[in-house]
Amino acid sequence: MTYTIRPMQANDIDGIIQTFAIVNKTRAQFERYWQENIDQKRITLIAVDDTTQQVAGYSNVVWHSDYAPFAEAGIPEINDMHVIDAYQRQGIATGFIKRLEQLATEHDRDTIGIGFGLTPDYGHAQRLYPKLGYIPDGRGTLPTEWGDVLYLTKALSKPKLPTQTFVPSYPIRTNRLILRPFELGDIDDVLAYQSMPEVVRYMYWQVRDRAEVTQVVKDRATMTKLAREGDRLQVAVVLHANNKVIGEVVLMYRSALHQQCELGYAFNPAYQGQGYAREAAEAMLVVGFRDYGLHRIFCQCDARNIPSYQLMERLGMRREAHLIHDELFKGEWADTLVYAMLREEWLKRYINPL
Repeated sequence: MTYTIRPMQANDIDGIIQTFAIVNKTRAQFERYWQENIDQKRITLIAVDDTTQQVAGYSNVVWHSDYAPFAEAGIPEINDMHVIDAYQRQGIATGFIKRLEQLATEHDRDTIGIGFGLTPDYGHAQRLYPKLGYIPDGRGTLPTEWGDVLYLTKALSKPKLPTQTFVPSYPIRTNRLILRPFELGDIDDVLAYQSMPEVVRYMYWQVRDRAEVTQVVKDRATMTKLAREGDRLQVAVVLHANNKVIGEVVLMYRSALHQQCELGYAFNPAYQGQGYAREAAEAMLVVGFRDYGLHRIFCQCDARNIPSYQLMERLGMRREAHLIHDELFKGEWADTLVYAMLREEWLKRYINPL
């Protein structure tokens, strides 16, 4: 089972009630939650089954807790988290907590709190929260009309921002490939694919001759680091078996504030269909997310470029947009597809990155 965690919208209330009416949740409660979302008093997240679109769970962060010690210290509280029985033990609760922690960090909070009851029906929470780094706040239990409640807190660390200048440790090696800066000796290999009409069909440049490729390789040879917006980290993809350049991959630094790069690639058709493009692109995701600390990496392509967007999907990227006739491309109106991946999604998908 796969699921998506996202912010609640007004039209989600029917789906939430359909799932949670069985446990005595009321429409009035979620209408109140939605109004408090509008008023920026809380953020409500829901988990939706990707197959059935059923709401599997919900949770909240409230910025002003009813628990006085949290309110006095300005500690936001993870509040009213519920995952329906059929969807428990699927990582949804952990997903909620990690996302809510991220939201708290984005709101410049350095601590977050949570509470649970001490009765057996809170058993899952009693085991989960300490595993995720939550510790009792030291004030003992609080008696309530529902029984004793124990409150816990967790110190939050701000995400590591990309360093001012970043240079990967070259060469970058995968099982079959070597990714390294371009060299003048690469001209023939690069000319072999940049002179092909089928390679440049959906590129912003035309077929290139030897003189043009020579200049391109010279330029590419300087694109070895990321220091400021607009920089390109563009490397040659070398097949280890024959030491030939079979393509290129690039991270284009699009936003320092939002910690984002755009991923691009071009490959010699003679080497397509063997997984080399995916292998090289996955290595660049490692460079971007693990080594540089990016928050988001995205790709764009012409909607007619089927192999390109199929590669994005194999990488685990989400299709975020289909822009209709958004640009005049080589004399005709063209659609653009936008795919993206967040660092948290990359960590979830690639358990053992390079």
